[in-house]
Amino acid sequence: MSFFGASTGTGSRLFCLPNAGGGTADFRRWVVAGAEVLPACLPGRETRLHERPYRSMPPLVEDLADDLPTDRPYALYGHSMGAWLAFELVRELRRRGARLPVRLIVAARHAPQVPTRTPPLGRLPQQAFLDGMQERYGAIPDVLLADPELLKAFLPALRADVVLLDDYRYTEEPALDVPIDVFHASDDPTVTRAEAEAWAVQTTAGFALHEVRGGHFFLREPGFDDAIAALL
Repeated sequence: MSFFGASTGTGSRLFCLPNAGGGTADFRRWVVAGAEVLPACLPGRETRLHERPYRSMPPLVEDLADDLPTDRPYALYGHSMGAWLAFELVRELRRRGARLPVRLIVAARHAPQVPTRTPPLGRLPQQAFLDGMQERYGAIPDVLLADPELLKAFLPALRADVVLLDDYRYTEEPALDVPIDVFHASDDPTVTRAEAEAWAVQTTAGFALHEVRGGHFFLREPGFDDAIAALL
């Protein structure tokens, strides 16, 4: 099954990679003039609920690179976990000599070379894991916490994604010849402005930091898709 589904347009594409535990719903609400929005559906959620989720970034990045259509101009957007996935995906595409995106847009995640300030969560016992995720991100909707069956279905993908983040290790490579835009929310407790600005060293083709309103999940704020559209 394709990560990104079937493309129905003929213009440029915006491929979107989600936060930990996230799916396609946030991106399907976006309207980006001039670009077809194609969110990735990762294993362990939505239509791929019964597939085993990835617990390590390298094989996921390699499989995303195998699946990504690069026959037309495209941009990449990654939110939180998706930011690191998108970054490593561009580096993998470069290693393969594939067509690179016209722009890399990342949000709600500190630059990959910056040490993580918070302790790992992914391998904690379930209640400690839930408490830690809520305290750090407010990531689990109340409707799931109140329904044991729904929570049971949701947790494997979320925990696998968090293990993937816990185990991620940045390795030095030359900066990308791709423009990087970073979105940072001042009310997001997980990323400081300095940590967001640190993405600048990862590109030789232009860098911009965009301050927005909202918390960690500011991609759900009304009009955020307009800010993305303005870059494309």
